[in-house]
Amino acid sequence: ACYYAEAKELHDCVELLKNPPAARTHFGPDSALKSGEGNHISLVTKGSFLGKYTLEGKGPLHRRFFWLNTSKGTICWSKEKDKKDAKSGEVLDLIKSASAAIKSRADFDHNVQHSSYFHFTVLTPSRSLDLVASSVESHAAWVRGLQTILAQKAATS
Repeated sequence: ACYYAEAKELHDCVELLKNPPAARTHFGPDSALKSGEGNHISLVTKGSFLGKYTLEGKGPLHRRFFWLNTSKGTICWSKEKDKKDAKSGEVLDLIKSASAAIKSRADFDHNVQHSSYFHFTVLTPSRSLDLVASSVESHAAWVRGLQTILAQKAATS
């Protein structure tokens, strides 16, 4: 799971993102992300929970399970880790930080240290996915994984 271990509800996770514990040295399950650069593909193909804004960034934040299918160049997501009723979209582009839609939200706090470092947007043919990772490490793994997919697509074009 990608969210802080202390977060029992999505609201708790949002609050922890806004006000992270001061001297955090362990990010629960995300600590595996620190184990090596080459692990980003393995980690994002297995998947993790991320926050996903609805309605083009104007709606509430929902917890969803995301993973990458590197052979198809797609990002996939479902409500639970069981991957039932999964949705997917071809990865067309990546915005590595909070999109304009997210930054314009009334609940986006520009003053919270590192707040935009957790956000990223994935563009697919039918929609943009405004996503939130629970840590800088998780964000970095997802960005590297998505960049790998984009580089593979560029090399075969």
